Amino acid sequence: MIKALSIQLQPQRAPGIEVTAIQEVCDALTGSPLVAQHAFNHGHDKTEYFNFTFGTEDLPGLWKEIQSRLYSDPRLGPWMNAASMAMCEGVSGWDDYLLLYHFDPAVQRDTLAPKE
Repeated sequence: MIKALSIQLQPQRAPGIEVTAIQEVCDALTGSPLVAQHAFNHGHDKTEYFNFTFGTEDLPGLWKEIQSRLYSDPRLGPWMNAASMAMCEGVSGWDDYLLLYHFDPAVQRDTLAPKE
């Protein structure tokens, strides 16, 4: 079953952020066998945001790849840590979503169990 994993990037939270560099990595991720589908959008509600949503049958595997390519990257990681949230669908879709990352370290995060 395909589940969605979404990253929201709020660039105003990270001065000097290079959104294009982050977009390039997200574009590259779409070629991974872990990604079955994707949708990217950009908007401006109270603040500017970019949403990167990936559909996958392996949420833990994709999350590990995203952490490696974005959150742990020496150049991109500080921007991602300061300006993003990541979440994925739970067993009941978005009704019981898991918060995988939040720019505010005080916000409790969920974990994904490895795929069995």
